[in-house]
Amino acid sequence: MIEVDAVTYSYPGAKKPAIRELNLHIARGERVCVLGANGSGKSTFARLISGLAKPTGGLVLVGGQPPGKSETGFLFQNVDNQIVAATVVREAAFGLENLGIERSEMVQRVGEVLGRFGIESLAPRLTSELSGGEKQRVALAAVMVLSPGVLILDEPDSFLDVEGRRLLRQALRAVRERFPQLTEIRITQYPDLARE
Repeated sequence: MIEVDAVTYSYPGAKKPAIRELNLHIARGERVCVLGANGSGKSTFARLISGLAKPTGGLVLVGGQPPGKSETGFLFQNVDNQIVAATVVREAAFGLENLGIERSEMVQRVGEVLGRFGIESLAPRLTSELSGGEKQRVALAAVMVLSPGVLILDEPDSFLDVEGRRLLRQALRAVRERFPQLTEIRITQYPDLARE
């Protein structure tokens, strides 16, 4: 599913690479935790897998192709960097609109995904008025409505309170049950989260 072959990545002006000569294979349906301290290259790795960054050396393939946004879903640490629409329903539909999905199919898929995560009542709400936990579940719904083959979780619960974390974990369990072939990459600096 994911092939990382001798990948190096250097930020412009950096004295040394953030990632150097990384080799890795992740199978379809596998759940992988990338564990490390701040500044160790975890988020850079996630950006390379998702196609948000291009390696300065080596090759990244997802499903045999260079990474693309339709194959890979990304749940950011700070959800405010991810939400782009004014309302929940528009956020959930945003990716489908960009792909040119017909309106009737879009309405059906958005309704299903909001229901799956128990947030259908939030549909008309402004995204700016949501709690952190609600925003993360809306962002997860907006990612999963596209049915990606890979889901990258870059410390998505780090800004949430205890209840927000519980609800996000519940939503992620529902994703795993519904999509057993989904490849999941979890980025964290906390060893206890690696076992979830």
